[in-house]
Amino acid sequence: MRFTDRNILNLKSRDAEFTEFEDGSHGLGNLGLRVWPSGRKTFVYMYRHRGKARRLTLGTYPQMSLADAHVKAAEFTADKERGLDPAAAVVEDRKAQRQATTVADWATAFLDNHMRAKQRRERTIQEYQRIINAEVLPKIGSVALAAVTKRDILAIEDGIVRRGTRVLANRCHSVLHRMFAWAVERGELEHSPCDGVKKPASESSRDRVLTTAELARFVQRLDSAPISTEVRLAIRLVLLTGVRSAEAAGATWAEFDLERQMWTIPKNWMKNKTAQTVPLSPQAMAVLTQARAANPISSWVFPSPRADSAIAPTALNRAIARNLQYFEIGDLHTHDLRRTLATGVPPLGFSPDLVKRILGHVDGSVTARYDRYEYDKEKRAALEAWAAQVDAAATLGPAISDIGARSRH
Repeated sequence: MRFTDRNILNLKSRDAEFTEFEDGSHGLGNLGLRVWPSGRKTFVYMYRHRGKARRLTLGTYPQMSLADAHVKAAEFTADKERGLDPAAAVVEDRKAQRQATTVADWATAFLDNHMRAKQRRERTIQEYQRIINAEVLPKIGSVALAAVTKRDILAIEDGIVRRGTRVLANRCHSVLHRMFAWAVERGELEHSPCDGVKKPASESSRDRVLTTAELARFVQRLDSAPISTEVRLAIRLVLLTGVRSAEAAGATWAEFDLERQMWTIPKNWMKNKTAQTVPLSPQAMAVLTQARAANPISSWVFPSPRADSAIAPTALNRAIARNLQYFEIGDLHTHDLRRTLATGVPPLGFSPDLVKRILGHVDGSVTARYDRYEYDKEKRAALEAWAAQVDAAATLGPAISDIGARSRH
C-alpha cells in the first residue's frame, strides 16, 4: 500500500499484530507499519544483511511522523547499498544515548513518565521523590545510568542502615529496584545493578499504642514543645482525625469545605484510589483556624517555611523523635497516633468496621464494592467522641507549666 497519513489512520487493528509494507521509492519497499491489537502503530525497517533477515523499529506513529520515517528508511537503504549494517549504527546510537543519560535524568523520567503516567498515588510519588533527592542523587546522580554498579547500590543502602534508619533503607531499596527495573523494561539497560541485592534490613510490624497516661502527657505538652507551629498543628490533626501523616502534611485548603466541616482527601492520595471524606470535629476545626491564622495567604494548610511547598511528612516524625524526652514517652511514631485512635474509638461504642472507614482502609469484599454509602454521619459521631476523649486526657497529670519549667532549666 501507499503510505499517507489518511491511509495509516484508517488501518484497523486485528486480533493479532500484522505489518503492512509500503511500495515505491521510500526505503525501496523496506518501510513497514506494524499494527498491534491495542491499536498502537510503529514504523519498522526490514532488510537482509549477509543473508539474514533483520528488522529495526524506527518509532511509534504519530510521535514519529511519516516524513521522518521516510527519511530514516532512506538513510538505512543508503547504508545497506554501501554494504553497511543499519543495525550497527542504531546500536551505537542507542549506546551513546545510554551513556549520556545520568541517574538524575532517569530519575526525573521515572517519576514523570512512569509513576505519574501509571497514576500512582501522589503521596507515593512524593515519598519516592524525597528518597531519591536525599539518598540517591547526592551519591550517584551525576553517574551515567549504564555505569551504576551493584557496589554503588549496596553503598547507598548500607550507609542508610549505619545511620540507624532501617525502615528508610528498605524503602530506598524498593525505590532503586523499581527505578532500575523500569530502565531494563524500557531497553535502557540489559541488566539492573539491583539484581541479587537483598532488602538491607529486617522489619517487624509495630503495635505501639499510647496508654491513657502517655496520651495525657503527649497532649498536654505538645503546645509547649519546641516544634514549629505548622508541624505541631499537623501532628494534632493526625491525632484528632486518624489520617496518615502524608495526608495531613500535604493538605491544601482546596480539600476543605469549612462550612460543612468536611475534609475530602483526593483519590490520588488513597490506596484504594477513592476519595476519602473526613468529618471535622470542633477540635479539628480549631486546628485549621490556627493554621489559617499562622499562614493566611498560603494554599497549603501547613506550608514549609523554607520552600514553596507543604511541610515534609517526615517532619512530623522527626519532631516527635527529637522531643520524646520532653514528652516523657518511649519510642513513638506519627503512625502510632493513628493506631491509638483506631484502638480508642471502639470502646466509645463504635464498630471496628466504622474504624476501618475512618482510616480509609481498603475493603476488598463484594459487599464493600456495592456499598457506596459514605457513613459520614457515623464517622462524625465517632471522631467527635474521640476528640472529646483527647480533651479529657489533657486534664489528667501534672500541670503543663511545671513540666515546661523543669524541662527548660
